[in-house]
Amino acid sequence: MPGKEHTTNPGLSNQILVQIEIVKGKLYCYPNRATETLIYNCWDLQNSPPQGRPREVRWVVTGLEQGQYVSIEPKDPVHGQEMFEPQFPFVVHFGFDSITTGIPKKRAGKGNSLPWSYKITLYDPKAPQPVVLDPDVVIKDYP
Repeated sequence: MPGKEHTTNPGLSNQILVQIEIVKGKLYCYPNRATETLIYNCWDLQNSPPQGRPREVRWVVTGLEQGQYVSIEPKDPVHGQEMFEPQFPFVVHFGFDSITTGIPKKRAGKGNSLPWSYKITLYDPKAPQPVVLDPDVVIKDYP
Protein backbone atom coordinates (compact mmCIF):
# COMPACT_ATOMS: atom_id res chain seq x y z
CA MET A 1 0.00 0.00 0.00
CA PRO A 2 1.54 3.36 -0.96
CA GLY A 3 1.88 6.26 1.42
CA LYS A 4 -0.88 8.88 1.46
CA GLU A 5 0.10 11.72 -0.89
CA HIS A 6 -1.49 15.12 -0.29
CA THR A 7 0.51 17.91 -1.83
CA THR A 8 -0.93 21.27 -0.83
CA ASN A 9 0.97 23.47 -3.28
CA PRO A 10 1.99 22.16 -6.68
CA GLY A 11 5.54 22.74 -7.77
CA LEU A 12 8.88 22.22 -6.16
CA SER A 13 9.19 25.90 -5.28
CA ASN A 14 6.81 25.20 -2.39
CA GLN A 15 8.58 22.05 -1.23
CA ILE A 16 11.93 21.34 0.32
CA LEU A 17 13.39 18.05 -0.81
CA VAL A 18 14.90 15.59 1.63
CA GLN A 19 16.71 12.67 0.00
CA ILE A 20 16.58 9.30 1.75
CA GLU A 21 18.88 6.73 0.21
CA ILE A 22 19.14 3.05 1.04
CA VAL A 23 22.45 1.38 0.21
CA LYS A 24 23.23 -2.19 1.33
CA GLY A 25 20.72 -2.05 4.18
CA LYS A 26 21.93 1.30 5.52
CA LEU A 27 20.00 4.59 5.60
CA TYR A 28 21.42 7.91 4.46
CA CYS A 29 19.55 11.21 4.57
CA TYR A 30 20.34 14.70 3.32
CA PRO A 31 19.69 17.25 4.57
CA ASN A 32 19.49 15.90 8.09
CA ARG A 33 20.37 18.69 10.52
CA ALA A 34 17.70 21.01 11.91
CA THR A 35 19.22 24.11 10.38
CA GLU A 36 19.22 22.57 6.88
CA THR A 37 15.52 21.69 6.53
CA LEU A 38 13.28 24.73 6.90
CA ILE A 39 9.64 25.20 5.91
CA TYR A 40 7.33 28.17 6.42
CA ASN A 41 3.86 28.36 7.88
CA CYS A 42 2.19 31.07 5.78
CA TRP A 43 -0.87 31.09 8.03
CA ASP A 44 -1.98 34.60 7.08
CA LEU A 45 -1.36 34.16 3.32
CA GLN A 46 -3.39 30.99 2.71
CA ASN A 47 -5.03 32.34 -0.46
CA SER A 48 -1.80 33.55 -2.05
CA PRO A 49 1.27 31.92 -0.46
CA PRO A 50 4.64 33.26 -1.63
CA GLN A 51 6.43 31.30 -4.34
CA GLY A 52 9.93 30.07 -3.64
CA ARG A 53 9.28 29.57 0.07
CA PRO A 54 8.95 25.90 0.98
CA ARG A 55 5.75 25.15 2.86
CA GLU A 56 6.09 21.39 3.05
CA VAL A 57 8.67 18.63 3.03
CA ARG A 58 8.91 16.12 0.18
CA TRP A 59 10.88 13.04 1.10
CA VAL A 60 12.34 11.29 -1.95
CA VAL A 61 13.38 7.69 -1.32
CA THR A 62 15.81 5.77 -3.52
CA GLY A 63 17.19 2.26 -3.22
CA LEU A 64 14.17 0.44 -1.78
CA GLU A 65 14.06 -3.24 -2.67
CA GLN A 66 11.09 -5.59 -2.87
CA GLY A 67 9.55 -6.03 0.60
CA GLN A 68 11.26 -2.98 2.13
CA TYR A 69 9.53 0.23 3.18
CA VAL A 70 10.43 3.46 4.93
CA SER A 71 8.38 4.97 7.74
CA ILE A 72 8.68 8.65 8.73
CA GLU A 73 7.09 9.64 12.03
CA PRO A 74 7.50 12.16 14.86
CA LYS A 75 9.79 11.26 17.73
CA ASP A 76 7.34 12.87 20.16
CA PRO A 77 4.21 10.76 19.70
CA VAL A 78 1.93 13.28 21.46
CA HIS A 79 2.97 16.77 20.28
CA GLY A 80 4.62 15.61 17.06
CA GLN A 81 1.29 14.26 15.82
CA GLU A 82 -0.16 17.79 15.97
CA MET A 83 2.27 19.28 13.42
CA PHE A 84 0.71 18.01 10.19
CA GLU A 85 -2.60 16.43 9.20
CA PRO A 86 -3.09 13.19 11.14
CA GLN A 87 -1.67 10.60 8.78
CA PHE A 88 1.27 9.19 10.69
CA PRO A 89 3.38 7.47 9.93
CA PHE A 90 4.28 8.75 6.46
CA VAL A 91 5.15 5.54 4.58
CA VAL A 92 6.97 4.94 1.29
CA HIS A 93 6.83 1.38 -0.06
CA PHE A 94 8.88 -0.31 -2.75
CA GLY A 95 7.62 0.87 -6.15
CA PHE A 96 6.92 4.42 -4.91
CA ASP A 97 9.50 7.13 -4.43
CA SER A 98 8.17 10.06 -2.44
CA ILE A 99 5.65 11.50 0.00
CA THR A 100 4.88 15.01 1.29
CA THR A 101 3.94 16.35 4.70
CA GLY A 102 1.38 18.90 3.61
CA ILE A 103 1.49 22.34 5.20
CA PRO A 104 2.19 22.61 8.95
CA LYS A 105 -0.80 23.14 11.21
CA LYS A 106 1.17 24.74 14.06
CA ARG A 107 2.67 28.21 14.10
CA ALA A 108 6.12 28.96 15.42
CA GLY A 109 5.28 32.48 16.54
CA LYS A 110 6.91 35.62 15.17
CA GLY A 111 10.70 35.44 15.18
CA ASN A 112 10.71 31.92 16.55
CA SER A 113 11.53 28.54 15.14
CA LEU A 114 9.55 25.43 15.88
CA PRO A 115 11.58 22.21 15.55
CA TRP A 116 9.82 19.03 14.45
CA SER A 117 11.91 16.01 15.38
CA TYR A 118 11.20 12.85 13.46
CA LYS A 119 12.70 9.49 12.78
CA ILE A 120 13.14 7.59 9.55
CA THR A 121 12.89 3.82 9.88
CA LEU A 122 13.81 1.28 7.22
CA TYR A 123 11.87 -1.96 7.56
CA ASP A 124 13.35 -4.93 5.76
CA PRO A 125 11.95 -8.46 6.17
CA LYS A 126 15.49 -9.85 5.69
CA ALA A 127 17.06 -7.68 8.42
CA PRO A 128 17.07 -8.71 12.09
CA GLN A 129 15.91 -5.24 13.21
CA PRO A 130 14.83 -1.92 11.63
CA VAL A 131 17.43 0.74 10.78
CA VAL A 132 16.67 4.22 12.21
CA LEU A 133 17.84 7.82 11.59
CA ASP A 134 16.60 10.89 13.49
CA PRO A 135 16.80 14.20 11.56
CA ASP A 136 14.79 17.40 12.23
CA VAL A 137 12.64 19.94 10.36
CA VAL A 138 12.40 23.60 11.45
CA ILE A 139 9.15 25.52 10.93
CA LYS A 140 9.13 29.32 10.85
CA ASP A 141 6.29 31.76 10.39
CA TYR A 142 6.48 33.74 7.16
CA PRO A 143 7.85 36.38 6.65
